[in-house]
Amino acid sequence: MKKSLIVSAMLVACASTAFAQSSVNLSGTVDVGVENSGSNRSSSGFSGGGLNAGPWPVYSDQRTGVVSSRNKQSQITFGGQEDLGGGLKATFKISTQFNADDGSSNSIGNNESYVGLEGSAGKLRLGRSYDPVYSHALTANDRFGVSGYQTLGTALNDNGIRVSNQISYISPSFHGLTGTLSHGSAEGNQGSGAQNAQGFGLRYVRGPIEATLASSRQAGMDTKFVHQVGAAYDFGPARVLFTAQEDRNTTWFGNTGKHAYALGVTAPVGPGVLWASYDVKDFANQDNGQVAQVGYKYSLSKRTVVYGQVGAKNSAFTGNSSKGAGLGITHSF
Repeated sequence: MKKSLIVSAMLVACASTAFAQSSVNLSGTVDVGVENSGSNRSSSGFSGGGLNAGPWPVYSDQRTGVVSSRNKQSQITFGGQEDLGGGLKATFKISTQFNADDGSSNSIGNNESYVGLEGSAGKLRLGRSYDPVYSHALTANDRFGVSGYQTLGTALNDNGIRVSNQISYISPSFHGLTGTLSHGSAEGNQGSGAQNAQGFGLRYVRGPIEATLASSRQAGMDTKFVHQVGAAYDFGPARVLFTAQEDRNTTWFGNTGKHAYALGVTAPVGPGVLWASYDVKDFANQDNGQVAQVGYKYSLSKRTVVYGQVGAKNSAFTGNSSKGAGLGITHSF
């Protein structure tokens, strides 16, 4: 009897050790809201129409509808790691973003999907992950906002957000400074002029100060260079953030310079956070203009947030203006 108990205890101990060395986690975010937006631009000449027709509302009248991912991107993520010994870990991540209002998604792992190694020398990842310019931008409301007014992906980093077939390296922190290097191969047979995606980023965090520097070249037939600097300072009652970006597009038709700027502020107010942003986009022969947004995120718990936000956009190039307001709920698990 005693021998049986001893053997059972040893098996349980071995199983516990094995589980401690390897783990898989499930996490995600569901974000759904109700939004009203409108524009003085006629919808004629544009495909579709309505709140879900694209990033820029094209209504000639006000419309109201249910939307997804205005505060955080709705996504579901599988991630995990295995202890390989000697401080080295194998890691993986498969993150899929989706529209929580209708359940649609274009593919599994469309957000991020990579496998890698982590240790005292840094992190190595192979697969699909964020472009260094995108991940190093400093903005008041993460990546989203009122429909058509998101800072990143619209005002900033017009070239792209993620890079497939990418090898990326993230260094350990050295007195608050970390670096990122990335290289992504062009997909398939794109001709002799196809370019690989390359990029780097630097981030410095020390006390209330955060500063970033990043640059990347997008893959494809054209060569697109994006250069960016960002800075943020936490004054205590409020945190101020600023990002400036230059987009140099070298094509067969010549060079086109593009500039974008994002100024933001966040301030803790009660159990939530008040945020505001002002973006300026100066793209040659494109939809230039200014965007102003303000919002409040009220924390019901550590995982559940209700939010409200309003935004307005004025296009200097087309002479059109648009506005929107929305309320929503975000739950993270």
